[in-house]
Amino acid sequence: MRTLTCSPRSGAPATRTWADITPERPSAAQPFGYAAVAVDPSQPRRLLASTAGRARGDELFRSTDGGATWAPLFTTARFDASAAPYVADTHLHWLYDVKINPANPDHALFTTGYGGWETLDLTAADRGQPTTWRVMAGGIEETVALALHSPTKGVPLVTAIGDYSGFVHTDLDRPAAGNPKPPFFGNTHDVTGAALAPEVIVRIGHARDGGKKNLGYSLDGGATWREPTTVPPGQLPGDGFIAVSADGRAWVWTPKGGTPHVTHDRGDTWQAVTGLPAGTRVIADPVDPQRFHAMALFDGQLFISRDGGLRFTAEPLALPDGPVRGVQAGSHNHSNRGDDRGGQDRL
Repeated sequence: MRTLTCSPRSGAPATRTWADITPERPSAAQPFGYAAVAVDPSQPRRLLASTAGRARGDELFRSTDGGATWAPLFTTARFDASAAPYVADTHLHWLYDVKINPANPDHALFTTGYGGWETLDLTAADRGQPTTWRVMAGGIEETVALALHSPTKGVPLVTAIGDYSGFVHTDLDRPAAGNPKPPFFGNTHDVTGAALAPEVIVRIGHARDGGKKNLGYSLDGGATWREPTTVPPGQLPGDGFIAVSADGRAWVWTPKGGTPHVTHDRGDTWQAVTGLPAGTRVIADPVDPQRFHAMALFDGQLFISRDGGLRFTAEPLALPDGPVRGVQAGSHNHSNRGDDRGGQDRL
């Protein structure tokens, strides 16, 4: 995509000529686009242009001569994420809008997928100096909570959420200091801990820092995190659910639609669980460290393990009125088993 402007030498609109003012030209090897252009109303030759989908990181370009020349701002810019520390771990992307304050040429704003940023010294770039950008909000406008864990002792809450990874919340009235890592997740799909050993917390998700483990665990209540030595075969996507025994020694990981696996040595080794259908969501007994439970609601079965999650046995699930599907014909994500996402199969 190119950005174009009318030539200042032209006359009537019908006879105007155009000049290509693309700051940086996309190529077949490095394809990307331009998302927004902003003009300073007080001095129209001052422009900002934001990229979109630039492989080596999106950029905000500045021109003071109507687009004849451009300078990248982010290569020297300072970023202050103190109002929302978690965004310091995220890259700038989706710069789909940028604005210059018509009443203050030093004030500019741009949007990203993790909130908005603003500067109050935009014209410093015109003097060859770095600009300073600050995140504009201390909270998250939109995300999805995928799992919540409140340990029986220690921090009040550990969250697993979409896009923003999740947080260890030491104070529910203040933004979290940052995302737990290693590994650094995009989506964290599940998080839980040991009922009788609350210092043990385990989470699974999509590693976004080049890692392949997709599981992280803490042995100090979320203060620090580690990666396991290994993960079960086929666990790379990071989807699914995790269960931790009451004493924190056994972890059962069920990948989405896959075979559950259990570890008793914090991920040094894994063993396929027997007696459970693929994709079955497991929970730990909060009192007995050897017991795990699971359910297949519409198959009418309960499952129990008495050996730390290695083997499960089935028994009938007897409900007075049977399983209630509550299906609305043609509704999204629903079938004759209730909800395709499986949330009804969690005890």
